Amino acid sequence: MGETKIIDFESFAASKSASNSDMGEAGLHKRRCGESKKSWRRKVEAQRTKDAEWMRRRDAARSEYRAAVDSGAMRPLTRRERTERIASGHPDNPSVQAARRMLAKWNGHNAASSGAPR
Repeated sequence: MGETKIIDFESFAASKSASNSDMGEAGLHKRRCGESKKSWRRKVEAQRTKDAEWMRRRDAARSEYRAAVDSGAMRPLTRRERTERIASGHPDNPSVQAARRMLAKWNGHNAASSGAPR
């Protein structure tokens, strides 16, 4: 058996063209002035079709990911690995700052301490 690939579901889904960023359309939150109802309905229906296809791809990716995790070919990130990934972001981002504080706190404990995540 080969090495176990370490990947979270969102990264896996993005590799299968099922990223969360593909859902919805920011421009469809309201109808533009002068736009006919027929044109609006056409746009909404096209987006609904696109979103249904996205959901189908995402469900297929989720099933594939679960099967790979169950077989041992992949494993999800641990809490510490997720926190380290977040902490590597831009220092102005509040979530990055919080992740760095968490890592500093965890690294201050010894390995036998219950405060360090696994």
